[in-house]
Amino acid sequence: MELNLAEITIAQAGKRIVGPVNLTIAEGETVTLMGPSGSGKSSLLSYLAGDLPHGLEGNGQVFLGMRNLTKLPPEARRIGRLFQDDLLFPHMTVAENLLFGMPRGDRGERAAKMHDA
Repeated sequence: MELNLAEITIAQAGKRIVGPVNLTIAEGETVTLMGPSGSGKSSLLSYLAGDLPHGLEGNGQVFLGMRNLTKLPPEARRIGRLFQDDLLFPHMTVAENLLFGMPRGDRGERAAKMHDA
């Protein structure tokens, strides 16, 4: 599925720090975000995933295929990230964080895999 970013901006205290970003990423395509520390790379990824930190304001639209993710909570977006440091979704337990990354399927099998992990 294609990921489309439309007119994304991120501001802090009314000052724009990112954007506007307009980008289409085709299925299977790899994109690299590069810039110095503090330039907004992580903030942009947080906006896409739906967990922009308090104090930052994001605007713009995020589409995965035809599905608008912009107003969905993080767990409904189904966007994963691999962080440099080990981080968990703060609104979830460790078990819920493990289950989040597992494919949907039989509840018992998922629970067994989660417990094994």
